[in-house]
Amino acid sequence: MANAFLFGCWGIGLRFILQQLMNGLPHIGELIRAEMHRQGRTNIWLAQQLSCNSRTISKIFKKEVIDTYQLLQISIALQRDFFKVYSELL
Repeated sequence: MANAFLFGCWGIGLRFILQQLMNGLPHIGELIRAEMHRQGRTNIWLAQQLSCNSRTISKIFKKEVIDTYQLLQISIALQRDFFKVYSELL
């Protein structure tokens, strides 16, 4: 019972901390879109690289946060280390 309470409190605290951090983090979807356009790539090209469709790519551009595996795939496809965006904030 105490563990559930502590976990619940930790979850609320963690969410609050993450929200506060997000206020200062760059919008990763916008960064991905900007890099893709800088390279002259299309949504269709990136979708082919990630084995998905162009609608999925459009959804990625709207994301403020992204799954690490998906970010790794995008980093490889665009040959740009998007993880560095976050590590430079440390």
